Formats: sequence, structure tokens, C-alpha cells
Amino acid sequence: MNSTVKTLTAIFNEPTAPFREFFVLNTIEKILRQNHIPYFKDSLGQIIAGVTHARQLRNRGKIVLMAHTDHPGFHLIKRQNLGFWTAQWHGGRPPKSEKAFVRIFDPDRPHWSTRAQIAKINKKHVLTLKLLEKSSKLNNRCFGAFDYPGAKINSNLVTTRAADDLSGVVIILEVLKALKNRGSHQIVGVFTRAEEVGFRGAIHLFNKIKFHRDSWVLSLEASRQLPGARPGKGCVIRLGDKRSLYDSEIIRQLDQCAKSISKKNFKFQRRLMDGGTCEATAARAFGLKAAGLAVPLKNYHNQRANGHPGPEGIDLRDVNSAVILLKQLTRFYDTETLTRLQTDLLKGFRKHQPLLKQKFGYRQ
Repeated sequence: MNSTVKTLTAIFNEPTAPFREFFVLNTIEKILRQNHIPYFKDSLGQIIAGVTHARQLRNRGKIVLMAHTDHPGFHLIKRQNLGFWTAQWHGGRPPKSEKAFVRIFDPDRPHWSTRAQIAKINKKHVLTLKLLEKSSKLNNRCFGAFDYPGAKINSNLVTTRAADDLSGVVIILEVLKALKNRGSHQIVGVFTRAEEVGFRGAIHLFNKIKFHRDSWVLSLEASRQLPGARPGKGCVIRLGDKRSLYDSEIIRQLDQCAKSISKKNFKFQRRLMDGGTCEATAARAFGLKAAGLAVPLKNYHNQRANGHPGPEGIDLRDVNSAVILLKQLTRFYDTETLTRLQTDLLKGFRKHQPLLKQKFGYRQ
């Protein structure tokens, strides 16, 4: 089992939901410790890897790779009678979810779960769940998601309940592991919480940590497949999302970096990914330079084309493509490029300035 598959299997098999990301975060910490990668946590338990203190993010520009650790899911609220529970859904879900099977997890019991079925949903996304197995230890700390495998790998296809955005988590971990031997201090990995309900973790981070003005934020996402952004064709250099366009200079350097990679099997795509909004938009709202990479995603938010629930799917080749591109990016990270571009433009302007100042005799 190669490193990426091993990391993916470990991360994807952990259940998650908005505000219930602890299993994924614990596994991230374990992988960071095993690989002797420094990190610290903020007051929400979000992990910032590659540095040991927030001041290191203020003192020098960094490439900040960001991925969220949650995926749409539900929290149990209260027990009803005769084996039913009320639950609250958080994040997007397929419109035709009634009668779908779900799995419930307990934060105090790793590797334990029980099955249920959605009996009813109201307009406020409150679910009535019918338990399919006897369980007397459920409580309102329990959470759940659709009943799909954590990671089922067939050749290059990964079938899962939550590629969005555990694939971004895997990409960042693989980049950090690869670059630690280079002694690179430019890359930072940030693992956020509660993205699916409005970037809550990222907003907290941007409010509390003052990143150096030369830092780049790169959102790593699994994003809805679109024409020109298909699984198996390579990672996607993301020009923007549903709500904003990204930093043109970062995109230009990502383009140059991708074109410089000589490996025969390296592929990449380039597109405005407007199937959703990601943390790069939140970063830009707080005045940071931001762009993104995406892995094309089948059944975004577990929704099939017919509106019924289905497992998400990604292609391992796209994950590997993103890892290769980001490892190369440290050689292209250059915050002085805009200054040099301005100098080159002014040089050309001065060359033709005499022609611009020529006077003509014609007057209307």
C-alpha cells in the first residue's frame, strides 16, 4: 500500500459531520506525530501544521494549504418512543432523502456505529430516524451521515461517504510528509472545522491569526464535477467558485508550475468551479491572497443526478496530481513577481512614450 492510499484509507474511514470532526482531527494528529511534523491547535481544536506557533505565520509569507474536516451530516437531538430519534441535519443534503439509510456514530466509542433509516424530514431539516438495530446508549452527542463506506477503492476509483473534503485533508498531509525531508518552511497545512455551515472554523482562524501579507491561501477541495473538470483527468487549477474569482497572480504561478512538470502521467485541468463556494472566498473576504485546487467529485454532497442519495466518488489519479503540483509549487512561490511585472510593463511604456506624446496637426 503506497503512502497516499494508506493516508486516504486512515482519514476516509473516520466519520465526521459539522461540529463533530474529532475523529478526523485525532487521526490527523496521529499522522503528524508519526511523521515528526510540528503543529499547534487553536482554541477550536483546529490544527495548523508545519509551524509551532501563530507568530510564525505573521513573521513571514507562507503557502497556506487549507482543507476542512467536516461533511454534511446530522446530530441526534432527543429520543422518541418505540425506537425513533429526532435529529438535526447540518449542511447540504439530497432533496429526496426520505427512506435513506444512515449510520449513527458515538464520539465516546471509536469504531462503533448503528444503522437507522430516515422516516421523515421537515422544512427545517429536522429528521425523524427509525433505528434498525437495538441501541440503549445513544445520546445527543451522537451524530451521523448516510450509510456508505469510508473508503472503498477499486483501481483508481474511491467510493466514500465523504470525499468533500477529506480528500483535501489527504492531499495536505501527503505534501507535508514529502516536503519535511526537503527542510521546506514555506508550506503550512490548516485543517478547519464547520465549513459546510458557512466557513465557521475558517472565519475564526482569519479573525484570530494575522497572516503575513505575502501569504497565499490555497483551498484544497473535492468539488462538483463539471464539463472540463472530470475525474481522472488531473487536479483542477480553480479560477474561482460560485461567489468569487481568485487571485490572478497565484493562478498564473500555478499554471507555470503545472506546465513545468515533465512527468508523462501528470495531468491537470483548469476551470471556474462554480458548483459551490469554498474557503478561498472566505480568505479573500478577509483581505488575503487566495486561490484553490480541486479534485473533481462525483455525487457532490452525496446527491445523485436524480436527487436521491449516493456515495461520493473521486479518482486517486487526481489526488496524486494535486500532491505533485503542490510539491513543485514551493519552487515557484515568489511574492516579488508582481513588482517585477510592474517594472517590465513600465519599461515597455517608456519605450513608446515618445510616440504617445507626438502632436498632430489635425483639429476637428
